Amino acid sequence: MSYRCSRSGYKVEVDGVFLSKTRFVVHAALDYQAGLSEAERERLTPKAQMELLLAIYGESQRGRHRGARTVHVAVEGDRRLGGLYKVRTEGPPLAPVS
Repeated sequence: MSYRCSRSGYKVEVDGVFLSKTRFVVHAALDYQAGLSEAERERLTPKAQMELLLAIYGESQRGRHRGARTVHVAVEGDRRLGGLYKVRTEGPPLAPVS
């Protein structure tokens, strides 16, 4: 499963894949439309970042619910958000999410 969304001014794409039975990697990309002014990009950034974060969370949870204990996240297009992610190892979820 993956997440893809195009909005006016930006596009968010998030994919996840298992590297092994317990290791999952999420690749997230935020692309702004070419030719946006700096002011327009600043106006769009909070919404684009929130959409990107929610998509990363959803994809990470999908991997954890399928057995991942370690989730790696790589972010392209937003250095600030990309710097938030480090490898985290956790046990399996305590309760299924429906």
